[in-house]
Amino acid sequence: MNSSDFKARLLLLKRKDFEYENEIRVIVVKQKETQERGIRLPIKDIYQLINQITIDPSAGNYTTEALKYYLTGELGFTPIGRSMGQFHRVVRSNLYMENQSNVKITL
Repeated sequence: MNSSDFKARLLLLKRKDFEYENEIRVIVVKQKETQERGIRLPIKDIYQLINQITIDPSAGNYTTEALKYYLTGELGFTPIGRSMGQFHRVVRSNLYMENQSNVKITL
């Protein structure tokens, strides 16, 4: 349980509630300790790497709108055209939203 391999594998576990997220997790282990914090990865086109950004469903409306504004306006994650219509690249998760169309009340 104290091995580095075990600890790294714990980072790869995903709760069932979030299985809908299509993500890739990368764990980088440095061969030796350095002064530099973090790592640098050369990425030529960030917009091909990140297809969509999903905002936490518990984020408030103001926070959600501010993030959408910044991510689309400042960082360029603008909607893109798809064959069935526009595909929004910045969305708020609806994980905790109830599907009203499936609610039936019998009186």
